[in-house]
Amino acid sequence: MKQAAHINGLLSMITTSVEKVHEAYEDVLTALSQGGLKSKTLEILGCLAVVTFFGASNSDETESIMKLLWNIINLGTDSSV
Repeated sequence: MKQAAHINGLLSMITTSVEKVHEAYEDVLTALSQGGLKSKTLEILGCLAVVTFFGASNSDETESIMKLLWNIINLGTDSSV
């Protein structure tokens, strides 16, 4: 899973077709929503960030992923801080 996430992120950076990059973005979201975030490795979160940066088609998509990443990062912190 880690290697697949790394490769997916790299392919998103070098692909010149906007439609293909957005398709990869949607595929990553689908895979992660089906349990990929349970492992929460740096590679998977990095892949999500890279694919979002290159594949999100509007600011709403980017904002929703950034909120998701923020919630994952702050999951173990004290909410009063």
